[in-house]
Amino acid sequence: MAIKKDSITDFSDSDFCILGCGRFGRIALAELTRPYPTAHIRVIDCKPLKDIPENIEVITCDAVEWLARFCTSDVADTVIIPALPIHLAAEWLKKKLTEQQAEVNTINISPDLLGGLPNPLHLKEGQIAISYADFICPSNCPEPESTCTYTGKPRPTPLYTVLQKADVGADKTYVIRSQQIAPGVGGFRAEVLLNLFNDIKKISEGTLYIGTTCKCHGIVDRLYYSLMS
Repeated sequence: MAIKKDSITDFSDSDFCILGCGRFGRIALAELTRPYPTAHIRVIDCKPLKDIPENIEVITCDAVEWLARFCTSDVADTVIIPALPIHLAAEWLKKKLTEQQAEVNTINISPDLLGGLPNPLHLKEGQIAISYADFICPSNCPEPESTCTYTGKPRPTPLYTVLQKADVGADKTYVIRSQQIAPGVGGFRAEVLLNLFNDIKKISEGTLYIGTTCKCHGIVDRLYYSLMS
């Protein structure tokens, strides 16, 4: 069970999966091995990796395809750490829906939603980044509870709460909170994805927003899906 220590959650009893091992994946690996030197850590990347400690399990595979196979109820407590230039949760969801013979399409994000979110930035069709920051945050920010590390000012309402309460009309919103695991490293348990997918399958057709956010930054996709009857 995760234990809260100030602003960083203690995952001492957890396994970790770092998806992607470029610059940010290697930062995550270095930060994790300090507080969790004996933890079982997997690193998944599509390219062969060098200079990885021998005690780290390395899997050469497409990260989304691997997660689609790996993310089962047997490993619900495993902590997933996205370190790829994609919205991992959205890509995983599209993959899982496609495996269910669903039609899945990306659709434009409503301008009305953009007006209620801080500093929205279009990344591609149907996807935006959002952030409270209009500056470069410290890479090792410990995400303190009440005060911004950079400005020293009180923190606004956590972004995952803002997104969850956003007016999205008839669409449904799923928000995955990225929890602080180590300074500058965030992630979520595999069970979060499993619960999301099980909920979505209850409705055969719909348009939804899926976002992954910490307190200050996030990424949001809008998808339409239709499951085969």
